[in-house]
Amino acid sequence: MPDSQDQPLDPAVTPELFREWRSPRFGRSNPEGLNNPVWEWLVRSKLNAYSANQKFGGLDPMNAGPCWCFDRFGQSSTPVTDGRIVLIAGEHEEYYDPDFYIYNDVVVLDKDGRIEILVLD
Repeated sequence: MPDSQDQPLDPAVTPELFREWRSPRFGRSNPEGLNNPVWEWLVRSKLNAYSANQKFGGLDPMNAGPCWCFDRFGQSSTPVTDGRIVLIAGEHEEYYDPDFYIYNDVVVLDKDGRIEILVLD
């Protein structure tokens, strides 16, 4: 797990934007693209939910629910012949952790560093 002190902040991720996008969500269609600077930064940094929340003085997950993150167990990783990698779902932590969440998303990483985040309904 990366140390939260070693992960630089993306200048596009402000505390206000972090609060707006801190929580997991379902799509309205199947799938729905939900790219945003917060989740893209979290995909790149792979910070766990607790560390990301600490960086921004985020809301207490006991009251606000889990914080979205890309530090996951059981996530599938499938390389595609064109160089992309498709990462599917996974879960963060155990049921007793306030940031526990079973994800319903697909993240596509391309060889040029672009990220596509799709959530399912």
